[in-house]
Amino acid sequence: MPFFFTLKYVLFMVVLQNALAILVAVLIESRARSKALFRTIFFMPNMLSMIIGGFMWMFVFTRVLPDLAVRTGLSFLDRSWIGDPSFSFYAILIVSLWGGVGYLMVIYIAALQGVPSSLKEAASIDGAGIWQTFRYITLPMIYPALTIGLFLTLNSSFKVFDAVFALTGGGPGRETQVIALNIFEEAFGFSNRYGYASAKAMILFLIVLVITIVQLRLMKRREVEA
Repeated sequence: MPFFFTLKYVLFMVVLQNALAILVAVLIESRARSKALFRTIFFMPNMLSMIIGGFMWMFVFTRVLPDLAVRTGLSFLDRSWIGDPSFSFYAILIVSLWGGVGYLMVIYIAALQGVPSSLKEAASIDGAGIWQTFRYITLPMIYPALTIGLFLTLNSSFKVFDAVFALTGGGPGRETQVIALNIFEEAFGFSNRYGYASAKAMILFLIVLVITIVQLRLMKRREVEA
């Protein structure tokens, strides 16, 4: 069912995309050199259309990985990444993370640059480790950026279309069909049920609106407590 597959996708994306973006931002900011190079490398996927990126990854999953598995003997790479629903979900996640982490990374880098270095130095003098400094000083200081990151990820995940369309088209069968793709097929497929598609689009809008309002209120409360 498109709704449950979309919900599963949203849960994975909200957690993984923000966690990876924060991790990449922290690692890049910790480097003394080559910051600009790594920022450019991770942001480059955002300069491409996700449809184009999806077709590029389609070639990787169907041609490059099987050939690499034969050459290296790494059998776990030789999977039906597109044809098997259990693997196609992870293929969609990989492509979506590839295209979305870099954008959030820029937001988190800007937030990390606003954290006073004096606080980190004071924590280090008091004996705090890297994880303790990040948890009790850095993370509370970047809560506003985290609120924005969660907001953007929630909205884009519920409306995901291009990555699924380019990779699987909702298949095999309808195992990887998301709500946006289902609405597209209702409106422009063989049925041409525009009214039905509009009703589904309004329901999706209301779901995203309610979840966004709840998320913003919860995160704003955490910002005040932090």
